Amino acid sequence: MTVLDPGLAAHREIEDLRTRLAEAEETLRAIRSGEVDGIVVSGPGDDQLYTLNGAEHAYRVFVEGMSEGALTVSADGFVQFCNLRFAQLLNVSLEAIVGQKIDAIPQPAVRTCLDTLLTTVGTGGDSLEVSHGLEGEVRILKFVANRVSSDASLAILVTDVTELRAREAALRRFNEEVRQSRLAALNMMEDATSAARALELANRDLELQIAERRKSDEAHRRLATVVEQAAETIVITELDGKIVYVNPAFERSSGYTGDEVIGKNPRIFNSGKQSVEFYKHLWATISEGGVWQGHFINLRKDQSQYEEEATISPVRDASGTIINYAAIKRDVTVEVALADQLRHSQKIEAIGTLAGGVAHDFNNLLQAMLTIVQLLKRKITESPSQVDHLKHLEKTIRRGSNLTRQLLLFARREISHRETIDLNEILRDLLEFLRRVVRANVRLNVEPADVPLWISADRGQIEQVIMNLAVNAIDAMSGQGLLSLLAGRDGGVAWLEVSDTGTGIPETIRDRIFEPFFTTKEAGKGTGLGLSVVHGIVTAHGGRIDVECPPEGGTTFRIELPIRTPAAELDTTAPSEEDVPDGHGERVLLVEDEEAAREGLSGILEMLGYSVVAVGTGEEAVAQPAPFSVVLTDFMLPGIPGIEVVRKLRERWPDMKAILMSGYAAANVIEASVAANEFQFLQKPFDMDDLARTLRAVLHPMGAVGRPQS
Repeated sequence: MTVLDPGLAAHREIEDLRTRLAEAEETLRAIRSGEVDGIVVSGPGDDQLYTLNGAEHAYRVFVEGMSEGALTVSADGFVQFCNLRFAQLLNVSLEAIVGQKIDAIPQPAVRTCLDTLLTTVGTGGDSLEVSHGLEGEVRILKFVANRVSSDASLAILVTDVTELRAREAALRRFNEEVRQSRLAALNMMEDATSAARALELANRDLELQIAERRKSDEAHRRLATVVEQAAETIVITELDGKIVYVNPAFERSSGYTGDEVIGKNPRIFNSGKQSVEFYKHLWATISEGGVWQGHFINLRKDQSQYEEEATISPVRDASGTIINYAAIKRDVTVEVALADQLRHSQKIEAIGTLAGGVAHDFNNLLQAMLTIVQLLKRKITESPSQVDHLKHLEKTIRRGSNLTRQLLLFARREISHRETIDLNEILRDLLEFLRRVVRANVRLNVEPADVPLWISADRGQIEQVIMNLAVNAIDAMSGQGLLSLLAGRDGGVAWLEVSDTGTGIPETIRDRIFEPFFTTKEAGKGTGLGLSVVHGIVTAHGGRIDVECPPEGGTTFRIELPIRTPAAELDTTAPSEEDVPDGHGERVLLVEDEEAAREGLSGILEMLGYSVVAVGTGEEAVAQPAPFSVVLTDFMLPGIPGIEVVRKLRERWPDMKAILMSGYAAANVIEASVAANEFQFLQKPFDMDDLARTLRAVLHPMGAVGRPQS
């Protein structure tokens, strides 16, 4: 049995305490500087991840659970925050510290220390140690401070280092005593008369060694407890890679028990996601005595994939020879998923921004064309062939509008708006778009129902559901296949089935497919958000979604939505031009920066019987001298935006009505303003009928037609 030198064991224990203190200091620095995206807090159950962006509660849970004291001090010397541990270190209550100046702290040494740090600490940070009395004994506290760049306040971590300093002092005393006793023994042994004294000192030396050995054994027991209870995975191997030890955290992370892996090589966890050169570099580094740090993509016992950040270090004996390798690993699977989601969200945000700009400009052009076409239709009535051409052109313009809306849908920028709509119509409108995304080796079969399927739904969101399911189905078929979309009615529900002839979904994961971030796709090819979004949309519409995977293969998703309006009760007759409500000379202020759209809308408004003043900028609009019954303004204008135009005009004429129109605008801005009854909204391109009815609803909500304003 190998006997450890007691001095060396005590030295290792002190170094361990120093390492923990350094880690605590680094944790505070990383938190205050914003270098970390989240904190994993280990408890008796599973680890908990807290992200720091806007998560004040999670941050407080972390800080209050620290074994070190923590506080922040403002630049003018007020304690802004401290945790309970700091108050305990000073033997005072939180109320006696928080919100008070540091002069109110009862311990003079602590006050002096904080004053010094407040004056001397720069952006690089600093530390001081002070001693103060607590319950009849002197405690040594180490203050580590960092300057917060935003407001020049201090973030301070306070650690009780009394035990650490005591051990250091004891070790120094012990080493000196051993040196002195051995020297004395040698001198006295030269003198026969001093033999008894030499024996006494030798016995004393032996007793000290026995005492230190007991301390060392206790330290080893504590170290073993820490290793067993650590949240990080710890694996120790022989020089040939055979595993000789794993801690309980390894078992929780990998799914293997210790007995199942002892004596085996870590290659049993290899997922095949990392190259041979990756592992060659790892072994070359540690074999030469270096420390390797890197990222593993491994497989659990159930063959599911997980990711780890690892540090592998050589373990040396007293002579410096490498005898083992020790790996400390941390499961970062959730963190990687969150990072992937962030990157995906940023990509979608960039696409959405581009799509919004394109939609705004394109819909403005479509609006100009649609208004001109409708003006010509009203004026050219003697030539049926020309009217037919104009109707065909109008239909083409509306197709362009649908393409723009689908672009916004793909970028998730479509404004939510529920209406009573036929599910069959949505399928038919998506047919061309589906043909563009389906591969050449996949056949597409779309079968709407024989009867109308009226549902109350947001068209864009239902289209998003269909597109998500269709794209997933295409991805599930590696070779040739068939994608089918069938619709029908069963009692009081409309149903839609999206089927593929792919590999199907294993029963073991079928219950998890609607969970956020869960995906069976390879890294970089999916975030696991598609089906969770589908499930959320369907349930928000009062429906349900189920999945079936028959033994012969393939997958079928079935969506059921409540029927809202029977076809027999729905008036689907398009209103005639005689049904369009005309104006009665009311004054309308038209604000539109697109010249062609402005001229076309101005002509339509005059044709409808309104008195129109048309301008191209918000500045021109707010400079108008006379009142108006209603302002019809674009959302996105050069200079003053449309919403601000409305608010400035209402400061002068509070009763003025308002209609906002836009080719594209952020949904939250428009929906919030509409909910607050600030204005009505028209999505470009809109036709004459929509404009006329919106104007009449705004000016005469009860149907009465009053006298126009002058």
